[in-house]
Amino acid sequence: MYRVAQIFDNNGLGVRGDLKAVVKAILFDYEARSTTFINSPGYGKLKEPVLRTTQLLRAFHPTSTSNYYKMGLTDATLAQTPLRSPTVFNFYEPDYSRPGEIATAGLVSPEFQITGEQTSITTANFLRDGIYGNGFGTGRDIKQVFTAEQALATNVSALLDRMNLLLMANAMTPEMKSRITTEVNATTLSTPPTSAQTLERARTAAHLIVTSAQFAAQR
Repeated sequence: MYRVAQIFDNNGLGVRGDLKAVVKAILFDYEARSTTFINSPGYGKLKEPVLRTTQLLRAFHPTSTSNYYKMGLTDATLAQTPLRSPTVFNFYEPDYSRPGEIATAGLVSPEFQITGEQTSITTANFLRDGIYGNGFGTGRDIKQVFTAEQALATNVSALLDRMNLLLMANAMTPEMKSRITTEVNATTLSTPPTSAQTLERARTAAHLIVTSAQFAAQR
Protein backbone atom coordinates (compact mmCIF):
# COMPACT_ATOMS: atom_id res chain seq x y z
CA MET A 1 0.00 0.00 0.00
CA TYR A 2 2.87 2.36 0.79
CA ARG A 3 4.42 1.88 -2.66
CA VAL A 4 1.09 2.51 -4.38
CA ALA A 5 0.46 5.59 -2.25
CA GLN A 6 3.80 6.96 -3.39
CA ILE A 7 2.73 6.61 -7.02
CA PHE A 8 -0.56 8.36 -6.20
CA ASP A 9 1.40 11.29 -4.77
CA ASN A 10 3.78 11.37 -7.70
CA ASN A 11 3.47 9.30 -10.88
CA GLY A 12 7.14 9.88 -11.66
CA LEU A 13 6.43 13.00 -13.67
CA GLY A 14 5.33 15.18 -10.78
CA VAL A 15 1.62 14.52 -11.29
CA ARG A 16 -0.52 13.65 -8.24
CA GLY A 17 -3.64 11.50 -8.52
CA ASP A 18 -2.84 9.76 -11.83
CA LEU A 19 -5.20 6.78 -11.52
CA LYS A 20 -3.74 5.06 -14.59
CA ALA A 21 -0.35 5.06 -12.90
CA VAL A 22 -1.92 3.83 -9.65
CA VAL A 23 -3.59 0.87 -11.34
CA LYS A 24 -0.35 0.03 -13.11
CA ALA A 25 1.52 0.21 -9.80
CA ILE A 26 -0.94 -2.22 -8.19
CA LEU A 27 -0.81 -4.74 -11.02
CA PHE A 28 2.95 -4.63 -11.50
CA ASP A 29 4.01 -4.45 -7.87
CA TYR A 30 6.45 -7.24 -7.01
CA GLU A 31 4.10 -8.53 -4.30
CA ALA A 32 1.38 -9.02 -6.91
CA ARG A 33 3.68 -10.71 -9.43
CA SER A 34 6.02 -12.79 -7.29
CA THR A 35 5.27 -16.32 -6.08
CA THR A 36 7.72 -16.10 -3.17
CA PHE A 37 4.97 -15.03 -0.77
CA ILE A 38 2.52 -17.87 -1.43
CA ASN A 39 3.94 -20.29 1.12
CA SER A 40 4.25 -17.69 3.86
CA PRO A 41 1.75 -18.40 6.69
CA GLY A 42 1.07 -14.70 7.13
CA TYR A 43 0.35 -13.98 3.47
CA GLY A 44 -3.15 -13.70 2.03
CA LYS A 45 -6.58 -13.06 3.46
CA LEU A 46 -10.05 -14.50 3.81
CA LYS A 47 -12.41 -13.50 1.01
CA GLU A 48 -15.58 -11.80 2.14
CA PRO A 49 -18.76 -13.82 1.44
CA VAL A 50 -19.99 -11.22 -1.05
CA LEU A 51 -16.70 -11.40 -2.97
CA ARG A 52 -16.90 -15.20 -3.08
CA THR A 53 -20.39 -14.85 -4.50
CA THR A 54 -19.47 -12.29 -7.13
CA GLN A 55 -16.43 -14.31 -8.18
CA LEU A 56 -18.64 -17.34 -8.71
CA LEU A 57 -21.20 -15.34 -10.66
CA ARG A 58 -18.70 -13.61 -12.91
CA ALA A 59 -16.90 -16.84 -13.77
CA PHE A 60 -19.87 -18.34 -15.58
CA HIS A 61 -21.35 -15.52 -17.66
CA PRO A 62 -24.48 -14.80 -15.60
CA THR A 63 -27.67 -13.63 -17.22
CA SER A 64 -30.53 -11.69 -15.66
CA THR A 65 -34.19 -12.29 -16.35
CA SER A 66 -34.99 -8.67 -15.51
CA ASN A 67 -31.73 -7.26 -16.92
CA TYR A 68 -31.21 -5.62 -13.51
CA TYR A 69 -29.39 -8.48 -11.74
CA LYS A 70 -31.60 -8.30 -8.68
CA MET A 71 -29.91 -9.73 -5.61
CA GLY A 72 -31.75 -8.34 -2.59
CA LEU A 73 -30.50 -8.21 0.99
CA THR A 74 -27.98 -10.83 2.08
CA ASP A 75 -27.36 -9.71 5.66
CA ALA A 76 -28.88 -12.85 7.14
CA THR A 77 -26.97 -15.28 4.92
CA LEU A 78 -23.65 -13.57 4.15
CA ALA A 79 -23.48 -11.18 7.13
CA GLN A 80 -23.15 -8.33 4.65
CA THR A 81 -25.03 -6.62 1.83
CA PRO A 82 -23.23 -4.22 -0.54
CA LEU A 83 -23.59 -0.55 0.43
CA ARG A 84 -25.05 -1.45 3.84
CA SER A 85 -21.98 -1.63 6.07
CA PRO A 86 -22.81 -0.48 9.63
CA THR A 87 -19.75 1.80 9.90
CA VAL A 88 -17.24 3.59 7.68
CA PHE A 89 -14.81 0.77 8.48
CA ASN A 90 -16.82 -1.67 6.35
CA PHE A 91 -18.47 -4.76 7.87
CA TYR A 92 -15.60 -5.40 10.28
CA GLU A 93 -12.88 -3.53 12.13
CA PRO A 94 -9.57 -3.21 10.23
CA ASP A 95 -7.52 -4.31 13.25
CA TYR A 96 -9.62 -7.33 14.22
CA SER A 97 -7.49 -10.38 15.03
CA ARG A 98 -9.08 -13.83 15.25
CA PRO A 99 -8.35 -15.35 18.67
CA GLY A 100 -6.04 -18.34 18.50
CA GLU A 101 -3.21 -18.94 16.06
CA ILE A 102 -3.79 -15.72 14.11
CA ALA A 103 -3.71 -13.50 17.19
CA THR A 104 -0.76 -15.42 18.64
CA ALA A 105 1.17 -14.79 15.44
CA GLY A 106 0.51 -11.06 15.77
CA LEU A 107 -1.55 -10.91 12.57
CA VAL A 108 -4.83 -9.16 11.85
CA SER A 109 -7.74 -10.85 10.10
CA PRO A 110 -10.58 -8.34 9.59
CA GLU A 111 -12.80 -10.57 7.43
CA PHE A 112 -12.88 -13.24 10.13
CA GLN A 113 -14.95 -10.90 12.31
CA ILE A 114 -18.05 -11.81 10.27
CA THR A 115 -17.03 -15.45 9.94
CA GLY A 116 -18.21 -17.96 12.51
CA GLU A 117 -20.04 -21.26 12.86
CA GLN A 118 -23.30 -19.79 11.56
CA THR A 119 -22.06 -17.68 8.66
CA SER A 120 -19.73 -20.43 7.47
CA ILE A 121 -22.78 -22.65 6.98
CA THR A 122 -25.17 -20.00 5.66
CA THR A 123 -22.60 -18.78 3.11
CA ALA A 124 -21.92 -22.31 1.86
CA ASN A 125 -25.66 -23.00 1.65
CA PHE A 126 -26.23 -19.73 -0.21
CA LEU A 127 -23.63 -20.62 -2.83
CA ARG A 128 -24.91 -24.16 -3.19
CA ASP A 129 -28.52 -23.02 -3.51
CA GLY A 130 -27.58 -20.56 -6.23
CA ILE A 131 -25.73 -23.22 -8.21
CA TYR A 132 -28.32 -25.99 -7.90
CA GLY A 133 -31.44 -23.87 -7.42
CA ASN A 134 -31.37 -22.41 -10.90
CA GLY A 135 -30.20 -18.96 -9.96
CA PHE A 136 -29.33 -16.33 -7.39
CA GLY A 137 -31.12 -13.27 -6.15
CA THR A 138 -34.69 -12.07 -6.01
CA GLY A 139 -36.93 -14.52 -7.84
CA ARG A 140 -33.83 -16.41 -9.09
CA ASP A 141 -33.17 -13.39 -11.31
CA ILE A 142 -29.46 -14.09 -11.80
CA LYS A 143 -28.70 -17.32 -13.61
CA GLN A 144 -25.37 -18.86 -14.44
CA VAL A 145 -24.51 -20.31 -17.82
CA PHE A 146 -22.41 -23.49 -17.72
CA THR A 147 -22.40 -24.10 -21.48
CA ALA A 148 -18.61 -24.10 -21.84
CA GLU A 149 -18.21 -26.33 -18.78
CA GLN A 150 -20.85 -28.79 -19.97
CA ALA A 151 -18.91 -29.19 -23.21
CA LEU A 152 -15.97 -30.45 -21.11
CA ALA A 153 -18.01 -32.75 -18.89
CA THR A 154 -16.80 -35.92 -20.64
CA ASN A 155 -13.21 -34.94 -19.82
CA VAL A 156 -13.22 -34.24 -16.08
CA SER A 157 -9.54 -33.29 -16.01
CA ALA A 158 -10.12 -30.60 -18.64
CA LEU A 159 -13.27 -29.45 -16.84
CA LEU A 160 -11.39 -28.98 -13.57
CA ASP A 161 -8.47 -27.31 -15.33
CA ARG A 162 -10.89 -24.70 -16.65
CA MET A 163 -12.53 -24.16 -13.27
CA ASN A 164 -9.12 -24.06 -11.63
CA LEU A 165 -8.23 -21.16 -13.89
CA LEU A 166 -11.54 -19.33 -13.49
CA LEU A 167 -12.01 -19.76 -9.76
CA MET A 168 -8.63 -20.50 -8.19
CA ALA A 169 -6.01 -18.78 -10.36
CA ASN A 170 -4.54 -22.21 -11.14
CA ALA A 171 -3.74 -22.79 -7.45
CA MET A 172 -5.72 -26.03 -7.01
CA THR A 173 -3.62 -28.72 -5.40
CA PRO A 174 -3.37 -32.22 -6.94
CA GLU A 175 -5.06 -33.64 -3.83
CA MET A 176 -8.01 -31.30 -4.17
CA LYS A 177 -8.35 -32.03 -7.88
CA SER A 178 -8.28 -35.78 -7.19
CA ARG A 179 -11.07 -35.61 -4.62
CA ILE A 180 -13.28 -33.41 -6.80
CA THR A 181 -12.65 -35.69 -9.78
CA THR A 182 -14.00 -38.63 -7.80
CA GLU A 183 -17.19 -36.73 -6.94
CA VAL A 184 -17.73 -35.44 -10.47
CA ASN A 185 -17.24 -38.93 -11.91
CA ALA A 186 -19.99 -40.16 -9.60
CA THR A 187 -22.41 -38.67 -12.13
CA THR A 188 -22.31 -41.28 -14.87
CA LEU A 189 -22.80 -40.29 -18.49
CA SER A 190 -24.86 -42.09 -21.08
CA THR A 191 -23.80 -42.34 -24.72
CA PRO A 192 -24.28 -39.67 -25.84
CA PRO A 193 -24.49 -37.77 -22.53
CA THR A 194 -27.64 -35.81 -21.78
CA SER A 195 -27.70 -32.11 -21.02
CA ALA A 196 -28.89 -32.88 -17.49
CA GLN A 197 -25.88 -35.15 -16.89
CA THR A 198 -23.29 -32.68 -18.15
CA LEU A 199 -24.95 -29.86 -16.20
CA GLU A 200 -24.81 -31.94 -13.02
CA ARG A 201 -21.09 -32.53 -13.51
CA ALA A 202 -20.43 -28.84 -14.07
CA ARG A 203 -22.51 -27.86 -11.05
CA THR A 204 -20.83 -30.46 -8.84
CA ALA A 205 -17.38 -29.17 -9.72
CA ALA A 206 -18.35 -25.53 -9.19
CA HIS A 207 -20.07 -26.30 -5.89
CA LEU A 208 -17.17 -28.24 -4.41
CA ILE A 209 -14.67 -25.57 -5.37
CA VAL A 210 -16.54 -22.48 -4.12
CA THR A 211 -17.42 -24.05 -0.79
CA SER A 212 -13.85 -25.18 -0.12
CA ALA A 213 -11.44 -23.57 2.33
CA GLN A 214 -8.92 -23.19 -0.49
CA PHE A 215 -11.33 -21.03 -2.51
CA ALA A 216 -12.16 -18.90 0.53
CA ALA A 217 -8.50 -17.93 0.98
CA GLN A 218 -7.12 -15.27 -1.38
CA ARG A 219 -3.37 -15.53 -1.79
